[in-house]
Amino acid sequence: MEIPGAHLAADLHFDDAAPVRLRMVAREPLNPPGAAVRGLFAALCATFAGQLSLARTIEIDGPELPLSAMGWLEELRRYLYAVRSYRDGRAVAAYGCFADRSAGPDPSHLDRDDSRTALLFLSGGIDSALSALLLDANGYQVVPVHVTGVNGDVAVSETEERAATRVAGELGLPLTVFDIVSEPPLAELAAGWTTVPPSFPSVNTVPHGRELLLLSAAAWWCESAGTAASVAFGVENSGWSDTFRLNGHSYPRSDTQSERGLTALQRLSSYCQPGMLTLVSPVAGLTEYRKFVDFSRWRPDLLNVCSFCFWGVCCGLCQKCSLYYVIGRSLGSLGPQYRNSPMKLPSEYLVDALRRPLDPRYRERQVALIDIDSAGLWRDGESSLRSLVRKVRPTLLHHRDAWRRDLLRARYNVSLPAKFALKRWG
Repeated sequence: MEIPGAHLAADLHFDDAAPVRLRMVAREPLNPPGAAVRGLFAALCATFAGQLSLARTIEIDGPELPLSAMGWLEELRRYLYAVRSYRDGRAVAAYGCFADRSAGPDPSHLDRDDSRTALLFLSGGIDSALSALLLDANGYQVVPVHVTGVNGDVAVSETEERAATRVAGELGLPLTVFDIVSEPPLAELAAGWTTVPPSFPSVNTVPHGRELLLLSAAAWWCESAGTAASVAFGVENSGWSDTFRLNGHSYPRSDTQSERGLTALQRLSSYCQPGMLTLVSPVAGLTEYRKFVDFSRWRPDLLNVCSFCFWGVCCGLCQKCSLYYVIGRSLGSLGPQYRNSPMKLPSEYLVDALRRPLDPRYRERQVALIDIDSAGLWRDGESSLRSLVRKVRPTLLHHRDAWRRDLLRARYNVSLPAKFALKRWG
C-alpha cells in the first residue's frame, strides 16, 4: 500500500537472483532527502542486501560516499558477513567487497557532540522503552521513532508497531513512523538464502543488521529537521562485547548491535553528515536481569504493554519470553499474559540452564529459578522443572548472591556521555 509522503528507494540487482526494490517511506511530511542521505541509504541498503545474500562483490550506483567513509562501511560489511556466516554454519572467505573504493577505516579521533535531542528507535520492546525512561531522566528531549518492516516478519512487525504506539502513548510522546517496504518481502528473501530457517520456538534472526536501515531513517529525519540528534538504539548487554572466532579472526557476536559495530556506524555517519548524529545505547551496559528488575519496579504499567516475543504473540516459549517469564515470577511481577507457561512444558531454555548450572550464559535463568524455589512459588504442573532445580539446588544457592550482584552491575558503555546516570529504582 502506498503511503503518501517522501520516500527513499534502492533497486538491488543480483547476478543469480531476481531484483529487489527496497523503499523507506515517511508517514509524516519530511523534506525530500538530499544527496548525503540518498548516498548513505544506497550504501547501507547495498551492504544489507550483500550480507543477506553473502555476495562476493558489491557495487553501488548512486551518490558517492566520502572515501574516508568507505573504510568504515567495509568494516561493517566484514562484521555482518561474519555473523551471517557464523549463524548459518558457513565458512566465508574474506571478500573485499568495497576494496576498489576503500582506503581502510580512518582511526583518527572522533569528537562526540552530546545533543540533548534524543531520536529514539522505539520497537515497543523492553530495551527501547527503558531507554526512553533513562534518556528522559537524564534531561534529553525524547523523539520516539518506529520503523516497520525491518524484521521481515509481517506479524511481528504489526505487533511491534502496536506496542510502540502504546508505549509512546503512555509516555505522552507523539510517534514518528517510517515504513520499510521490500518487493519481494525480506522474510521471503531470507528464507531462500539462510540454511537455518526459523522453527518454533527457536529463531534465526536473518535478516539481521537492521541498524543499517534504522540509521538511514535517523539521517533523513535530522536532515529534514535541520537539527543534530543523539540517536538511541536498544542493544542487549549479552551482545555488546561478546566475540567469536571465524577463519582465524575475531568478530563481534551481534554485528551492528555491538560496541564495535555501533562505533563503526558512528564513524560512517560522521563522515556522511558531520556533526549531525551521535549514536548512543542507554541500556547496552545492563543485563536482561537488571533491565527487567528496574523496569518492573519503576514503571510496571509500561512493562505490561511492551512486546518482546520473537514470534510477536507473547508465546512464553521462545528464548526472550521464557527468560522474562521466570524473572517476572521470581519477582512476583504479574507481567504480560503469556500463551504458554515455559515452566510447565518445560522450556528447552530453562532445562538447558539447569543441566549446565555453571554456564554463565544462563545466569539470569538460574538466579530466577532458585529464587522461585527458595520462595516456594511453584504452581501446579511444574513438578518436572522443580525436580531439575532440586538436583542442582546446592550449586545454585552457593553462587546465587554473587551471581545476582554481578547481574545487577552496570558495565562500562563507551557510547554514553560520562555524566549519563544509570540509577536504580525500587
